[in-house]
Amino acid sequence: MKFYDTQSVIEQMTPMDDSFFNILVEDKEVCEELLRIILDKPDLVVIQAVPQRNMRNIFGRSVIVDVLCTDSDGSYYNIEMQKGDNDDHQKRVRYNGSVIDTMISSKGTHFKDLPDVYIIYISGFDIFKKLGQSSGRTVYHIIRVIEETGQQVFNGYHEIYVNTETYDGSCIADLMQLFTSSRVHEDQRFPRFCASVKYFKEGEGQKRMSGVFKSYVDEYAKEYAKEYAKEYAKEYAKEYAEEYTAKQSKEFAIKLFKKKMSYEDIKDVTNLPDEILKELQESIK
Repeated sequence: MKFYDTQSVIEQMTPMDDSFFNILVEDKEVCEELLRIILDKPDLVVIQAVPQRNMRNIFGRSVIVDVLCTDSDGSYYNIEMQKGDNDDHQKRVRYNGSVIDTMISSKGTHFKDLPDVYIIYISGFDIFKKLGQSSGRTVYHIIRVIEETGQQVFNGYHEIYVNTETYDGSCIADLMQLFTSSRVHEDQRFPRFCASVKYFKEGEGQKRMSGVFKSYVDEYAKEYAKEYAKEYAKEYAKEYAEEYTAKQSKEFAIKLFKKKMSYEDIKDVTNLPDEILKELQESIK
């Protein structure tokens, strides 16, 4: 049975939706345009963009990043999308960066040769507003500062937070407004991004979107089924335990009746209701 209209769902999707975003960033020119605007690097050239990159960590937790790009200078860029506010986002960024560092370095690499790593964390909410540290901005750059002197120091790690919640009138804020819109837009400042959205929403890319969306629905259904099965198993186990406990209590009560223990004492020990205790008492006469 089909519970959804694929075309209607696609029309309502925005670039903030994981399945849509992952398709958009398969195009390295889209990634290049996003990075040029967010980092204010108009000459940045992306040579590779790998969406849904699985970075394995043999000593601990692995991570799947939304997209990992490299530029002509050898720097790495992780663009991460986060709609839900259900995590410690700064620690998530920290962990992603550490796994990327591990992945891109090999044994014997001198630390001075480590490439720069940029983590661009796009969220549907202002992380620093929640922490009471927001000044009403769309983008925040985190820098390392020597506490005693106030001097900035750099180690090649760049941490940038962008949000769609706060509109500060900047070009980045206008771009973020497109991320939250389900409509097709034409904005000359973001030509590749707009063209790609239009291709998947109205052009030949609709077939690809339909396929990806159906796969997404199937995968979600499987996960939902697993969770449902867990809950069912819990309920079954609870009912079984209650039935087993009741059976054990009845058997114990019969033994106590046979030992001529008083009715009131047996009731206190087994905690069985009067109607059951009376039936058990009658059964052994």
